[in-house]
Amino acid sequence: MKGKIIENGTIVKIVIKDTIQYCKHGYRMGGNIGYENNELLIYEKIDLENFPSFSDFKGSSVTLNHGDYGLVIKKIGRPWRLNQDNERWRMYDVYEVFTTKLSMCQVFKFNLEKVL
Repeated sequence: MKGKIIENGTIVKIVIKDTIQYCKHGYRMGGNIGYENNELLIYEKIDLENFPSFSDFKGSSVTLNHGDYGLVIKKIGRPWRLNQDNERWRMYDVYEVFTTKLSMCQVFKFNLEKVL
């Protein structure tokens, strides 16, 4: 799904395994202290104004596992510190996702895979 926007209403799979909890640029994709390699603590909100920073994740949280499903509600945006016009930064687009754990959270595209 590199380079493509995920449409509202798309069913996605949460991808964590083998991506660890950090992206290739070293940014954290969620909370992970004390978690297994296939788990990620996802939060209600990602601070787009300050990412990457010390406290990027805010609000309630839920632990998601590799392979969990969700429904994309809408695209929230991209952290403003990242080049807005460059396609290579699209993996940092943030989406609001309703998860199978009955929680609404924000997830980076890096951790989403469209279900066919």
